[in-house]
Order: sequence, then structure tokens, then C-alpha cells
Amino acid sequence: MHIEILFLYIGNLCHDVFYNTDICIYLVFKGLQCETNMTKFSVLMPVYHGDSSSQFDDALNSITRNQTLKPSEVVIVVDGPVNWLVPDKVISDYHGYNLNFVMITKNRGLSNALNVGLMHCNFDLVARMDSDDVALPSRFEMQISLMTTQHHIAVLGGAVEEFSYHQTFGRRSCPTDPVAIREYAYLRNPMNHPTVVFRKRLVMRLGGYQEFDGFEDYDLWVRMIQSGHTITNIEEVCVKMRVGKEFYKRRRGLNYIVKEYRFALNIYREGFLTEWSFGKFLMLRLIFRLIPRPFIMTIYSKLLRRY
Repeated sequence: MHIEILFLYIGNLCHDVFYNTDICIYLVFKGLQCETNMTKFSVLMPVYHGDSSSQFDDALNSITRNQTLKPSEVVIVVDGPVNWLVPDKVISDYHGYNLNFVMITKNRGLSNALNVGLMHCNFDLVARMDSDDVALPSRFEMQISLMTTQHHIAVLGGAVEEFSYHQTFGRRSCPTDPVAIREYAYLRNPMNHPTVVFRKRLVMRLGGYQEFDGFEDYDLWVRMIQSGHTITNIEEVCVKMRVGKEFYKRRRGLNYIVKEYRFALNIYREGFLTEWSFGKFLMLRLIFRLIPRPFIMTIYSKLLRRY
């Protein structure tokens, strides 16, 4: 009886505003439901045989136990055989964190692993994470709160602090203004991939990640910009990104130059780069890739990074 009186009272109040009690009650409960669903998000993290078990555990611990805002699910894509990884044991060790392992029988590269993983993400907001990095405790709290209130943002990244073991090399920050991001993207990747949170439906609408080894994320950001979507960054450090000699080694040599040329040619043909910016992109990068490795490490740490 008391419940009926309460609903009748609410209905009368709503009727004065909406002239329809059914609509009022529907909107109240629908709003609560939408608000709850919008705070749910997936974390997408690939792993392959070249990763380290201890670093994988550090990464997983940082996005689950150590986060002030816990993810709704963690989708871990195992890209080919990984001898040291036993999914059942990891799920047991991280009981209550809704881990979902997706197994790929043969290693086919990062873009394929991410696309497969996206199909298993149950929520529209997806946070990327690499299996050898460490997320800061407040990362998801900072980014998800913005993504749930700023609906025009398609992709949100942040700064990274680069480290190796116990040594910090510097900080890589990217522009925060969407206009500046477009200008920046003419020469450099405007986002730190391991820090991004994006809207799955928009990424899937653009065809997901394309096969540009080493540039699959850069290519996606360019397509996002070309499609009129807003991509931006926050100034705060979101992830501690592991670097070392292998990190710099992968970014030089003929093989990497060919990959860069293929990527640059594609975004030129798609109309993102002009002839002038295409030539500038290739020339600056060609010089950079041919510099001896010790000088590359100095350039990265002293000129292209900020402490």
C-alpha cells in the first residue's frame, strides 16, 4: 500500500512536468541504466612469445589490483604459442577480475591480434594496454571519467614515462588540442598507443586496425582524423612504457625504412599528406634511421623526450 502511494505521488509530480507518468518513470530508470553501462569498459592487451612472464604480471597487476577504477573485463589475446603462459593459473591468481583469454593458434602480428580481441570486447569503451608496460593507478579513473562525459571524444590518450628496469629516460607527451594533433600527425604519431581509450563502434566502423606493421595505430589515428572524429590527449602520465636497446633497434635499418615508406605512401594516397609533407616525412625519417644507434638513443632521450 505504501509503495503504491509513493509511486502515485511520484507519478503526480512527473505529470506536472511531462504530462505522462509512464514517460517520466521510463526516463528516470533508462537514465540510471545508461549511466551504469557507460562506466563499464574493456581493457585489450595482446601477448606473444617475445614477452616476459614477469613483465606480463606487472602489466596485468597494474590494470587490475592497482587501479582506483577497476575494469569491467580484461581481454587478453594470446598471439600464437606462449610457453610460459597458463591461462587457467592466471585466471585463478586474478580471481574476480573477469579475465577473458582469446587464443590464436599462430602468431599473425599485432593488428590481427587487436582486431580479434576487439570482437571479444563486450563494451564500447576499450582501453589499450601493452603486456610489458605499467599503468599508473589513476589511469582509468582519469580517462574513463572524461570519455563518459565528453561524448564527442573518439580517442583519448595520455603521456608516457619511458623506463628500463629502474632507470627513467624521459616523458613523451603529445598535443592535447585536436587541431595541433592533426599538424603533429603530419610528421609524428600523435598518440601513445598503450595509453589510449577509444570507442569500439567508431574503430570498427573504420575497419579496425590495418596491416601496417609498426604503424597500425598511427594509421588508425589518421583515418580517425580524416573521418572527422575528435582525438585528443590528457597531459598527465597514464603509463610507464618499457624501453631499452631493442626498442631503439626496431626503429632503424632498411626493413623499418620500407615499412615507413609503405605507410607514408598510403596516407599520401588517401589525401592526408600533400606532396611536400610526404617528401618531408620521408626525408627526415630516412636521415634519422641511418644515424648510428648510440646517437639515436641520445636524440630520443635529449631532444624528442621531455623530463
